[in-house]
Amino acid sequence: MHTIVIVFLAVIALTSLLQAGAAVAAAIAAKKLGRRFDELEDRFERELRPGLARVARVVAAAADVSDQALGHAQRIDGAVAGATERVNDAVDRVARGVQDRVVGSIEKVEDQVERRVRRAARPLARAAAIVEGFRRGVIVWREGARRRPSDAAEPPHVA
Repeated sequence: MHTIVIVFLAVIALTSLLQAGAAVAAAIAAKKLGRRFDELEDRFERELRPGLARVARVVAAAADVSDQALGHAQRIDGAVAGATERVNDAVDRVARGVQDRVVGSIEKVEDQVERRVRRAARPLARAAAIVEGFRRGVIVWREGARRRPSDAAEPPHVA
């Protein structure tokens, strides 16, 4: 039994040595990895940081230009809206003025035409009345010529 204990102790010692070797190898690999990481960080600082700083400045400048453009666009929009409103008001006033003048002119023309038609119709109305009088007179005269002597006592009547 004594030999089994020695064999187990030898196996335990060997595994301990292997564990210690693995720990040393891990420490060496970690140190190398740390150095590589430091080199990568230095390279980043040297090569990429200035480029990123320039990109950040360009982005900031673009944001400023965008803000200024937005401000200008808002001012232009306000100016255009105000101008549009003033133009619409002016067009409305002109349209109302033109409409009022046209309507007034049409009414004046209608009145003048009506007066001239009445003036021109007066002599025709008088002539028509005279013709109507002659016509009735002729009717009465014809009836008088056709009358019998007994009808002579009755006064003539107008048809």
